[in-house]
Amino acid sequence: MGKFKKTLVSAAKADLAQEQEQKRLRKKHHVEEEGLLIVERDNLLKFFVRCLASTIRIGATIFLFLLAAIGLVALVYPEVREVLFRVLYQIGQELFTMLR
Repeated sequence: MGKFKKTLVSAAKADLAQEQEQKRLRKKHHVEEEGLLIVERDNLLKFFVRCLASTIRIGATIFLFLLAAIGLVALVYPEVREVLFRVLYQIGQELFTMLR
């Protein structure tokens, strides 16, 4: 019985979401007819922006995983930790000399 209630609730939520979207689209396009279904299609610019945003998001996620892996390796192996600290110290020194 719970299975049927879940599908009914999800169907009702989907219908409400579609009604809200249609209200928004009617207001946006200045359409007063109630029986009319408005479908908004994506254009090339929206598609490009959406693809670019998802590509940046995936790249940032991969970059964060790489940084986490480097940190984990630096915690586990003391030799790598020393080299990492030396590199970070040199970077700090170079930044300090650039800011002078």
